[in-house]
Amino acid sequence: MDKDEKSFLKKHRAHIVLAVMIIIQLIYSCYVFAYEKQGTHSDEIWSYGLSNSYYRPFIYLPDGIYQDEYDGGYEGSDITNKWIDGKVMNDYVTVQEDERFAYDSVYHNQVLDHHPPLYYAILHTICSFFPGKFSLWYAFSINLVSMVFIQIFLYKMMRLLTSSDKVALVCCMLYGGGVGALSTMLFLRQYGFMTMLITMIWYWNLKMFRSFDKEKGFDLKHNVPFIAVLSFLLFFTNYTTCMVVGIFTGCMCLYMLCHKRIKQMFIYGFSVLGSLGLFIAAYPYVVMHVGLYGGANDNKSYKWGYIQRLKYLLNHVLGDSIGIHFSIFNMGNSAYVFVALVFALALAVPLCVLFRKEKWFISFKDKAVKKVKGIPGWIRSFDIFVLILLIPNTVYVFILPEISDITVMGSAVARYIFIVYPVVCLTVVYIVNKLVGAFTEKYTVQIMAAMTVALLVYVNMSSPCPFINKQMKGYRDPATAAEGKNVLLFASETTGNIWYTQCFPAYLRDAKNIFITYSKVDTETLNNLGEKETELIIVPVNSFDPDGLWHNRIRDTDPESFDIIEKNHKESAYSVFDRIGESGKKIYIDSFIDDLNDNGNAEVSFCASIQGEYYAFIDMDN
Repeated sequence: MDKDEKSFLKKHRAHIVLAVMIIIQLIYSCYVFAYEKQGTHSDEIWSYGLSNSYYRPFIYLPDGIYQDEYDGGYEGSDITNKWIDGKVMNDYVTVQEDERFAYDSVYHNQVLDHHPPLYYAILHTICSFFPGKFSLWYAFSINLVSMVFIQIFLYKMMRLLTSSDKVALVCCMLYGGGVGALSTMLFLRQYGFMTMLITMIWYWNLKMFRSFDKEKGFDLKHNVPFIAVLSFLLFFTNYTTCMVVGIFTGCMCLYMLCHKRIKQMFIYGFSVLGSLGLFIAAYPYVVMHVGLYGGANDNKSYKWGYIQRLKYLLNHVLGDSIGIHFSIFNMGNSAYVFVALVFALALAVPLCVLFRKEKWFISFKDKAVKKVKGIPGWIRSFDIFVLILLIPNTVYVFILPEISDITVMGSAVARYIFIVYPVVCLTVVYIVNKLVGAFTEKYTVQIMAAMTVALLVYVNMSSPCPFINKQMKGYRDPATAAEGKNVLLFASETTGNIWYTQCFPAYLRDAKNIFITYSKVDTETLNNLGEKETELIIVPVNSFDPDGLWHNRIRDTDPESFDIIEKNHKESAYSVFDRIGESGKKIYIDSFIDDLNDNGNAEVSFCASIQGEYYAFIDMDN
């Protein structure tokens, strides 16, 4: 190896290590996505439908209807309570040959949805190269690219804050190895892409922040253009980020005002505001969307109190990144921390008395006193940018329980805090680096690396990824099970939950014909089944009599899993709150299935967890 090669390796050693870390992270994420992620969330199918369905944003609604204003149930849909060609489902999630690069359709679909169209236009572009074909890897590829840039810019931020390549690598290791980053990769929606954009915005702001000169002020020329363009793209991806970036921009403007850089403050502030204005001009429907969404939330009542909802959210924010967990009923780990502190104090006092005259103890005491006296100066050495970065992210987390129904969304609410995970990791690594460095500079990185490895082991053991969706024994790919068959789909138990139909297009895209309805539908509607022979029935497990024969057959597919499910449901917070005010007699579907099973050959093939519900797949001629 010549001198140039050695010089190159020495100069770019940290970059090579970062590249290796990212590659390992991507390989692991691809493995989990390919082999452990089983099934999809409805929003992931919405990603494909809103991107690729030609002027029909929702599978269960004709074009032109805003979904939040629809209350017609299955009776008002044009694809339910009758047989439809399975091609309807395939056309919803794929791009057809004559509909490639149809960005007018993408824009139109988003007007009737809740989100800006940028992410969907990107996904539509990818799918347009594969007309008529469906693959979850199309959307996953966006997350792969996004994660690469998240890690690169997180590294660059930490490098600017600490002037240490090694500490920056530790930060990337903590983030990349956590459940939060894995969730960001696995969930096929715009949230990974917008995490990339906002992380890049934080970096360019930090670069501008660090460029301050007492005579020239801030270097706006080389930073503000990037901030403005990235902000525009971010606003075109998600509405809630407008609030986060807005609060952050306000804090930065205040900082500039404190340094008496008023002209630069206005240039910077109006650049971001201009990005928002251009976004609204290009997509004026944002006013309608925010107004309708805000009006819907004004009339919404939550089953949990605000504190319970906040704790549930914090359990994801901190639990998925640094292993600090919260219980919705109590503070969880706080009792253990208190006991540990009391125990440590009880042990320390007699030891101090015992060794008070020893030279090593006197030396240790003097150093400790010196360190304590240096705390004020140590605190002043903290970079104020970290505080500026924390303020909007903290406000965002504390507001989220008021604008999102966590009781309904469950663990899927973690999507909203993908943008916060990198900030949490950066803040923790920055503070720990300061703390450890106050006692030892020589071994700071080694200690932090060891702590990070131990922490990641704990995080991955204590925080299951909410987007893996593991299935029961005997699970098969529903798309394979339905291929070429006439499928009777009971998408939900009641007509008000017709949106559950949105969960099935990817599963039924290769079915021959499909009859979509709900399990409590009237008998007269089911008479329409006579036109074709039903070959596969998909029905919610809760639609069966728990003491009936069919329910026992369903349990026999995986008794152990059903025992765990029933136990967890009885003990869960959801069950506690959902049972409040519960009344009424349930109507079961057993007799109808028996009537269809006239030859007695029907068997429960397998069960699948779809959108938090369990569905039985019943082959009618097994």
